[in-house]
Amino acid sequence: MRFVLLSIFLTFCIPALPQQEIIDSLNIELSESDIPDENRLNILNNLSYENHLINPEKGLELSDKAIELAKKLKSSKGLAFAYQNKGTNYHALSNDSMALLMYDKAIEIHKESANLVGVAKTTFNKGLIYFGNSDYLRANECNLQAFEIFEKEKDSFLMAKMLNSIGINLMYRSKYSEALDTYLKALKLYDRLNLNNSFDYGSTLANIGILLNKLGNHPLAIDYQNDAQKVYERLNYPIGVANTYNSLGNIFDSMDKPREAIDFYNKAYMIMTEIGNKEGMANALTNIGIAHTSLKNYSKSLEYLNKTKLIYQDLGNKNSLSIVFSAIGDNYLKKYEYIGDKKLLDDAQGNFQIALDLNNNDNLDFQIQILDELAKVNQLQANYKKAYDIKVQAERLKDSFSMSEKKAEIAKLESEFKYQKKLAQLNSSHEIEQANSLANLTHEKLLKKITIAGSSILILLIIVSFLLYKRRKEVITKALITETELKALRSQMNPHFIFNSLNSISDYVLKNDKESAINYLSKFSKLIRQILENSEKELVPLDEDLAILENYLDIEKRRFNNKFSYSINIDKNIDPKNTLIPPLILQPFIENSIVHGFKEKDNDGMINISFTKENNIIICTVEDNGVGRVEKTIAEKEINKTSLGTKITKSRIDILNKQKNTNGSVEIIDKRQGTLVKVSIPLQLAF
Repeated sequence: MRFVLLSIFLTFCIPALPQQEIIDSLNIELSESDIPDENRLNILNNLSYENHLINPEKGLELSDKAIELAKKLKSSKGLAFAYQNKGTNYHALSNDSMALLMYDKAIEIHKESANLVGVAKTTFNKGLIYFGNSDYLRANECNLQAFEIFEKEKDSFLMAKMLNSIGINLMYRSKYSEALDTYLKALKLYDRLNLNNSFDYGSTLANIGILLNKLGNHPLAIDYQNDAQKVYERLNYPIGVANTYNSLGNIFDSMDKPREAIDFYNKAYMIMTEIGNKEGMANALTNIGIAHTSLKNYSKSLEYLNKTKLIYQDLGNKNSLSIVFSAIGDNYLKKYEYIGDKKLLDDAQGNFQIALDLNNNDNLDFQIQILDELAKVNQLQANYKKAYDIKVQAERLKDSFSMSEKKAEIAKLESEFKYQKKLAQLNSSHEIEQANSLANLTHEKLLKKITIAGSSILILLIIVSFLLYKRRKEVITKALITETELKALRSQMNPHFIFNSLNSISDYVLKNDKESAINYLSKFSKLIRQILENSEKELVPLDEDLAILENYLDIEKRRFNNKFSYSINIDKNIDPKNTLIPPLILQPFIENSIVHGFKEKDNDGMINISFTKENNIIICTVEDNGVGRVEKTIAEKEINKTSLGTKITKSRIDILNKQKNTNGSVEIIDKRQGTLVKVSIPLQLAF
């Protein structure tokens, strides 16, 4: 059993000054404000909120004063925040039922005054209470409601915060692929807002590190935690630093390096002790106790775990309490395996059962672990029928987790792609049909006018004919562009690639290699979404196009068992965020290199992709060491079969030249060993 700490925070603001210093400053302001006005109400509300971390009883007293004053002033905004702060203080006292009641009152007032942001923030706080009670489904519902409001308000910052919290809930519900995708969306929003040195950015990095540890990618998990820690250190935020130490300890614990893990846990404990954070101290002590079980220091382990059990019971933290009971059960089970005392099996079974009862059936991964341990205990007790029943229950959960859910995701991806593709084709066909009908109808009218009007209006008809011809030509050109774009989309989403990828995922699933399936599925679903989103765009920023290409190359590299490597180089004079190019203009050439150029190679294929600027031209090159001029005659038939992508790319460049009056080009050079493709397009900047 591994204890996992997530960086989740109760409110939308992180204090920059020590808590007591803020409270002292507000108390001075309150003593100087004798007039019962809005200013005094704001001070009372701020004091009530600030006290929830160190003196929630005082916070409740202050929130009652704020409620009384808000009612006298008929200040709906002040009253809503007073109830909201009262809920926060009740939550700090573990009185969750009263906290939810206060939050509901605040939400009702926010709605009456049309304060949607206030509704969203308070709903988010409700979600945190459900999260603390391990009700991850309801917690996520609250987060999604808040996200929808922030999206309508176009508040990217709070949208990103919600995505981070949604990712946490998805991760606890063992929906790892969705969680990772959600975290990455949050990071992208923070990057756009230039907030990659903020507390929220660090929190998201840390959560990705936790998820990667769950998926077994320990080196990358360590990198993310170290990056998060650097952010927290720059911000002088000790809780964040301590949390990353805890998470680093989790990683080394997962790597069966308990001594290194304990070093990190001790660092976390020291920081939490210095700042007086009881829950943080309990988290670190719990982890130390688990690590001592791995070292066979059973008595020492139980000493730590029993101490933290009392803290979590006092805090009402069911999630952490469940992990502690499972860790105690694991301690007794391992101790039995070491000394053989049958009584220890009864102790193990009792603690595992309590852990299972505290788990609300939402965290499937954790529930499966507990069931496996219970089955093992019953088997050792010779309760074979019960052990069998529990094992069957665990296996069913594993099937639902690793098979049904992933197959459903694959089917959903496939159907979504087919739907989008069909919709695009229908729209294009309809536009072309309308254009042709309009042209035919106009032509018939034209003939009638010529017959009736005769020579007297010949000149006028010639002018009209010319205008109509020009209009029809424009319509046909537009239809040609649409058709070309659809062909490009079909080329980019090569059916062979799609179905091979789906087969690869299915193969991982059938082998019960859920980590590989999840990683592959995450990349594949992201690639499909990116391509479908960009298929309707004429131009995209170079950095976005590179992100899609890298994802595509990673998928193909995995599918072809690392048969090739690749590099991407960008001229220092090119700003990727500000430079626009046609989406996936190089993909067909890269695909040719992979599928055909490396067909006869074992594992030494190399693709070099580069972008350089000459005058006002961007030169995009794809160079490989596959089939070259010497082998051209042998592979010519194979290449001709798959040259559709190359033809479509040339058509796209030709259309771009006509639209922009430029001289873009595609040049394919067969080398003695390999092929070099140069695509020249006019430089276009976003701003």
